Amino acid sequence: MADDGFERAFYGIASHRGSWERCTVKGNVVRSRPRYLAEHAPSAIASIRDRVGAEARRYLDGEVLLTERVPYPPLVEIDREIALVAMQGEVARMRRFAHEIASHDLDGGLYRGLLSMLGGGMSLRLWAVVYQSFFAPGRVTARSEGGTTIVTLSQVMPRYMCTYGFTGYMERLLEIARSPSDVVHRCVHDHGLSQCEWHIHPRAERR
Repeated sequence: MADDGFERAFYGIASHRGSWERCTVKGNVVRSRPRYLAEHAPSAIASIRDRVGAEARRYLDGEVLLTERVPYPPLVEIDREIALVAMQGEVARMRRFAHEIASHDLDGGLYRGLLSMLGGGMSLRLWAVVYQSFFAPGRVTARSEGGTTIVTLSQVMPRYMCTYGFTGYMERLLEIARSPSDVVHRCVHDHGLSQCEWHIHPRAERR
């Protein structure tokens, strides 16, 4: 059973819940969850399946088409159980999880070539395209301030997703673009902001 600390780390501020509960997500995001469990925590699959509701079980059973748009809350339900059961309650491990998903999505074929050509700053525009193809609603913008790129997202998401999920995905995207960077997240759940921000600081090349 999860304690209050876990729930706060996973969901964030309760009053934001009504915003993300209206979101939808594309099937290829859903399908990444059973793939991750099969590769990293096969012994947890039966337990997680027993702990989630009927719609989330449908997601886990691969009954969602890659191109289908489905409600987001059952995916959050699955992710909560992944964090509790497969990750032993360590919500921060979702960052590595997202890093691996980005590798699967981007590290090959057209995306890899495009990212290598674009480089770091321009690649973050591709992140906007990726977000808007996977999630709805929400708008991603990016601006430069000195040597830092600041990415914002208009849609409030659960804390685990914005703090660890999107951050890990952006980190891997920038690595594939040959622009490894430190991605620092400023969260609506923690900083009293109207929308999340990610401050992207390119790492200095080592000589």
